[in-house]
Amino acid sequence: MRFIWYWEYNQREALKMFEVNRRVGEDRKKHPDKYPKLIFGAHWLGMEPKGFTIYEVDDPQQIVNLEVAFSPI
Repeated sequence: MRFIWYWEYNQREALKMFEVNRRVGEDRKKHPDKYPKLIFGAHWLGMEPKGFTIYEVDDPQQIVNLEVAFSPI
């Protein structure tokens, strides 16, 4: 199943968001089935701290794992 992940983050937390993104990328290399497969990378909506990404999911738990990683930000 493919889905569009709409996201928004606090600009004051941008460095934290980029750090989480880096950690998820490293974890994805070690555990490729833990997160959804990236179909269409992060695209910002104008100059706002929000945008969307398109993923493909084999297991609903992958969505949960992604949300858990990014939800604090």
